[in-house]
Amino acid sequence: MAKKDAPCNVNVLNPKGRSTSLKTKKVPEGYEAVLSPWDTGLHKVTIDYDSVEVPGSPFSVEVFKINMAAIIVKGLEKRKLLQNQSMFHS
Repeated sequence: MAKKDAPCNVNVLNPKGRSTSLKTKKVPEGYEAVLSPWDTGLHKVTIDYDSVEVPGSPFSVEVFKINMAAIIVKGLEKRKLLQNQSMFHS
């Protein structure tokens, strides 16, 4: 079992092949990261917790539309990394 305060890392590979590490924030439910894509298309999101890739990672996230008011993304709506367990909940 992973440590309660183990590090969570989130990495995004965009459709052009560029990789970006996202900053994670500890929240009561576990961890939070914000994806602010500049490109439409399929992005791959890799998440590891306590240096172990979570089940199902990498996740496919499709960015459909980007404008200054909103970004429409589908693929991670109901998934959470649980704080006290080294598992991914969907």
